[in-house]
Order: sequence, then structure tokens, then C-alpha cells
Amino acid sequence: MANEITDLARRYRWQLNLGTEAVPDWQTVMGTVEFKPTVDPTIQDDSDYESNGWKGNTKTAQAWKIEAKISHKYDPDTLAYHPTHDALEAASEAFGADSRIQVRYFDRSGKGTGRQGWALVTWAPEGGDTEQLDRVTVTLTGDGPLTSIANPVNATPAPIVSAVSPASGPAAGGDLVIITGANFTGATDVEFDDVNVTDFTVVSSTQIAAITPAGSAGPANVDVTTPNGTGTGTAAYTYV
Repeated sequence: MANEITDLARRYRWQLNLGTEAVPDWQTVMGTVEFKPTVDPTIQDDSDYESNGWKGNTKTAQAWKIEAKISHKYDPDTLAYHPTHDALEAASEAFGADSRIQVRYFDRSGKGTGRQGWALVTWAPEGGDTEQLDRVTVTLTGDGPLTSIANPVNATPAPIVSAVSPASGPAAGGDLVIITGANFTGATDVEFDDVNVTDFTVVSSTQIAAITPAGSAGPANVDVTTPNGTGTGTAAYTYV
């Protein structure tokens, strides 16, 4: 124990998914000054005559919650608030699907695993006098399970293919298309229905320009391979 070190409370980093589940865009919530995640079990008395007076208990449900305090940040040039702050405030005022937001949190130094789930948002500005900062208390109430995830600091995400534009072209191939998605950096291979693309350029982490190979009439799955794995297209290219 003599060489062990106590963690700091500020070790947490939390992020919101401002993209979609298919193509996530995780962005860090800036300006966090307090962060407290909790999991509260529902314990029911399960005593019976055979326990000789000792109480028995069973966990029948559990809920999770995050309580955070943030400094409300904005860009001095554009006067726009940080997009994660806008997303939290918008979700707090919405109903239905728009009131839910996907969140994850983890140790910023890479230790241990992270947690991820969907939550409802309460946004409560603190107000104050002329000397107070614009601080907001944010409460995320879990809607569904809180799942364990690999710490994103250590993650090497596989590519994700979300669309091809144009979405169709001649079976003879030779068309220039733009493949969009995520995690394309370092792509080593692009395939249309297992046929290798011999001419492609990684434009950015989210775009690849490619010349289509020849194929058969009908839909073709589009795969992108990087050193971190292969991502299969969620949208197919159609040969006509």
C-alpha cells in the first residue's frame, strides 16, 4: 500500500454523443467544475422463517444518475456556446426522443473502464450577483442501463462507413465516389463487395475519395479497413 496513489476527483472526463449511434461524434463537456456519478440500487426485504431472525435482502432494480456543475462556456469570436452545452440545454427543454442524450464518462488518464448510457437532462442555472460566474447545475437521470465500456483513451476504434455519394453507378466501375463515415485515418484497403479498390485517397478521418471497381448489377457492401479493423458499410452502393 505504501506506493499506491489516491485518485483525484478531477480524473473524470465526460462526453456527449452529438452524432448518431451508427456514426458517433463524442465531444467532451467543457468547463466542468464538479462531477458525481452514482448508482442507486432498490433493495427489497426478502426475509423468511428459515433465516432465524436474520434479514434477507434482494436487489430488484437500480438507477443511475450524474450530477455535474459546469461553467457556461462560449466562443468570444462567434458568441456561440459550446455545442455540448447547447445539446444539454436543448434536451432539458424537449420531449420524447429529443429529451434523451447519450453520455459516457471515463478516467482521463486511461485507467480502468468507462461507463455509457442514455439519460434525461435537468439544466439549472445558478444565477447570482454581479461577481458570480455563470454556472449551471446539470443532472442526468439514467434512462435504461449504464453499461461498461473500454476506456476511450486507450481505444483504437474500427472505421465506420455511413454513406456513399453518389449512391449508384455503372457496373463497369470507374466512377468517383465519396465514402463518408468515421475513423478512416490510416486506411489500407477499400472494397466494394470484396472487390479491392485500386485507386482511393483518404481525404480526412471522415471521408475517402475512391474510384469504383467493376461489379455486378445490384447492391454492393462497402468496406474500409484500417490498422484498427474493418468497418462494413451501413449504406450500400448500387451498380446499375
